[in-house]
Amino acid sequence: MKKLIAMMLALVMALSLCVACGGEGGTAGGGKGGDAEGAVKLSVGLPTKATVLSYEENALTYWVEEQVGVDLSFIPYSGGTDIGTQISTTVAAQQELPDILFGIALGDEVYRGYGRDGYFLDLTPYFEDKEGASKVFWTRLEENFTEAEIDDILRKITDPDTGKIYGVPTMDTTMIDVMDYQMWINAEWLDKLGLDMPTDRDSLYKVLKAFKEKDPNGNGKADEIPLYGGQEAGLGADVVNWLVNMFLYFNDAKNFSIDEEGQVYAPFITDEYREALKFVNKLIDEGLMLDSVFNTKMSEMPMITTPASGTAIVGCFAGHLTIHADYNNPIMTQYKSLPLWSNALFNDHRCNVNNFITADCDNPDKAFELMMTLWTEEGSRRVRYGEYGVNWTDADEGAMSDLGLPASYKLVRDPLVEQNTCLWSGASCTLCVWAELEDAQIVRDLSPGEAAKQAMHAESYANYKAAADKYNPKAELICPTLVLTEEEKEETQAQRTACADYYKKTRTDFCTGDLDPNSDADWKKYVDTLWDLGLQDWLDVAQVAYDRY
Repeated sequence: MKKLIAMMLALVMALSLCVACGGEGGTAGGGKGGDAEGAVKLSVGLPTKATVLSYEENALTYWVEEQVGVDLSFIPYSGGTDIGTQISTTVAAQQELPDILFGIALGDEVYRGYGRDGYFLDLTPYFEDKEGASKVFWTRLEENFTEAEIDDILRKITDPDTGKIYGVPTMDTTMIDVMDYQMWINAEWLDKLGLDMPTDRDSLYKVLKAFKEKDPNGNGKADEIPLYGGQEAGLGADVVNWLVNMFLYFNDAKNFSIDEEGQVYAPFITDEYREALKFVNKLIDEGLMLDSVFNTKMSEMPMITTPASGTAIVGCFAGHLTIHADYNNPIMTQYKSLPLWSNALFNDHRCNVNNFITADCDNPDKAFELMMTLWTEEGSRRVRYGEYGVNWTDADEGAMSDLGLPASYKLVRDPLVEQNTCLWSGASCTLCVWAELEDAQIVRDLSPGEAAKQAMHAESYANYKAAADKYNPKAELICPTLVLTEEEKEETQAQRTACADYYKKTRTDFCTGDLDPNSDADWKKYVDTLWDLGLQDWLDVAQVAYDRY
């Protein structure tokens, strides 16, 4: 029954997709994955991608079949949130699932539920055999992450209720994603006003004051915005968190920190946090930063950072040059990366468990071998960048990337943005290091704007890492991702939600003046309210989760 379903669905896919022959050139190492006769047959369920013309006649398929010794068939799922419904319908009807689900984002609670109920295999024995099939997994983790980061990754992929691992993660690392804020300053304005680069919060205040009062853009208008960003604008634009971290280390994505005794505590009720709110309140009150930073949208920022008028109006801003500014606007030549003098928060690397071996798989060893093959450096490159020798190849000796890193490969033609027969469905089941081409030798000429942007990003990352190495707390004092059991989640849902919503809303109120951070009465009411909302319950469950790991 299972193979009949697979064949029928594969036929439907073949009829519905436009199959292109020979579209991506030859495959390194020969044609279709060796001799299919005698090879282990595996069915792969995956979300269809409009740009992939064929999965069966596909360079990645050929390579995997040859490397692993399998004969693959594909079962397509329509993309989007509907995939979860399709999987649940199959399970409810007691129909067989494909051997492998590849790149299927179900969410932690859903996939763990399938694992506990026996629909997805427990892969813990494979991962525990570190010299076996999972050796590449452990080797690549150790090569690319710190011990603390590896602990964090393992927490994310392990079910806290059962201690089991039900899937293989997909990971990518990018400079864009890990830098919580990226700061830029108008160096031309500094030179015009005879100012030095700020080196602490006091000198920053003086520079912002001069940007507001001394008409640095020379247009005779009081239109300068000394400091700008967007707390909710994403990807490096969180200017508020940058300011807060001049006073204390606080990653509000994690909510908590760890003290020297290993106790979880709430930074958002400390005296240092209150001093940070006073500083932000002062900047907004004196017009040195707009209160719109609390609700600025990503799409709104380029019009302010790089106005079409050709006259710069922003002195210092937080954001990524690709999405929060127009890097081809000549205004950008005025800006430089601002060296940081305080904590530099790194976001977690993206880690999603979206690849599963189902209980219907008759050859789980081969299925796991396939996944680990895609976790190799070459496998990860093929999944993301396409066919070796066609889309990418070895870097030239001594070549550097656009960001100034030693190039580890040469990108000839990126298939992700065009129709192809060399990818499946994105970067699933890989560890893709520097996933935004940070260490790629790119074979094309860059525009002046692109070249300048890449150089600025390289300097920004160097400044950010230098600050993190110098100022950030040691790793054991940084709160990891705390994974709660289902019971812990249920028992504290109300308290956790109420406290988080309240402290984040109240931060805005303190900064914009709806509440006064200088008022002892306002501050006491804020702290007391958090305790009343159940902060102690939240801390208690966080401590249990921290101690568990």
